[in-house]
Amino acid sequence: MPFGLCNAPGTFQRCMLSIFSDFLENCIEVFMDDFTVYGSSFDACLDSLDRVLNRCIETNLVLNFEKCHFMVEQGIVLGHIISSQGIQVDPAKIFVIARVGGSLTWRQQMPQQPMLFCEVFNVWGIDFMGPFPISFGFSYILLTVDYVSKWVEAKSTRTNDARVIVDFVRSNIFYKFGVPRAIISDHGTHFCNRSMQALLKKYRVVHIISTPYHP
Repeated sequence: MPFGLCNAPGTFQRCMLSIFSDFLENCIEVFMDDFTVYGSSFDACLDSLDRVLNRCIETNLVLNFEKCHFMVEQGIVLGHIISSQGIQVDPAKIFVIARVGGSLTWRQQMPQQPMLFCEVFNVWGIDFMGPFPISFGFSYILLTVDYVSKWVEAKSTRTNDARVIVDFVRSNIFYKFGVPRAIISDHGTHFCNRSMQALLKKYRVVHIISTPYHP
């Protein structure tokens, strides 16, 4: 297997599972290059070990015998002690963690820069979709999305003029979710006009102009 592949661990694991597929959960457990062969008795464990070693020979799988331990009543697998009594945490791991002072994720006492945050329904993006083929007299969809919760408010409209925008913002945003801090739109004339400016100025809402078609 070539080195440096980002999917190398998963590929190797699937390879090991395919080699020992008929032994899994019966006499062996496999995780990457860690094999645990077990049995209910000494003779059963010997039989399981013989089957596993024969499978390694058949598939040309080479084991590092310096790292192999045979006929043990307990062993350490993935940082845990496995025995007939069950699974226990390795005390050596606990001792190392206990010696580490302070929080493991603590980096700085205070942030060096102001933290930016935005509450739900504080910033809305608004845009028109269409025109579409006329259906029941409607050819546009007026869409608003809350930037934090991704909540969507939409309404089908017959036109895309300023009056429709003002009525929608007042009834579908201000009255339902409260007055936001900002509304983001493109530079379309239905968003940038005196009626819209008067409404936003009355409620002290900031109007942010973005790149066209990307509110």
